[in-house]
Amino acid sequence: MRRLVFAATLFIIACGSHSTAPQPASVALSPRCQAVADSMGAITDLDALPEGAFANSHVRTPTAPATVTPGTRILLRYVARPDGTAEPGTVEIRGTADPAFRAQALRQTNRLRLLPATVDGCPVRSRVDVYLTKM
Repeated sequence: MRRLVFAATLFIIACGSHSTAPQPASVALSPRCQAVADSMGAITDLDALPEGAFANSHVRTPTAPATVTPGTRILLRYVARPDGTAEPGTVEIRGTADPAFRAQALRQTNRLRLLPATVDGCPVRSRVDVYLTKM
C-alpha cells in the first residue's frame, strides 16, 4: 500500500511540474514578409487589422455564462500573430463582465492555434472575432 501511495505521489508531482502550454512556433519569415508583418504590427486599431480565422474548425469556445440573458451576443476578439499564436494581452470580451467567463476565455488563448490573414502572400498580425449567442 505504501508503494502505491508513493508511486501515486510521484506521478502527481511529475504531472504537476510538466507544462502543457504550447510554446509559440517560430516562423522564419523572408525579409520581404518580415517587412510586411512589421508594417501590419504598427496598426493599433484592432478594427483596422485584416481578419484571420481559427486554424481548425473544432475549436472549443467558452460557454456563455448563466448570468447572461438569452439572446445576448458576446464577442471574443483575439489578435493572431504571424506564427498563429494569440496575443494574450489583446483579448477583448464584449457583452459580458462575468469574471469566470473572462478567466476561461483568457486561459483559452494559450491553447489556440489561429490562421493569420495574409498580405501579399505573407502571414501578418490579424484579428479573429468569435461571436457567441446565449440561447
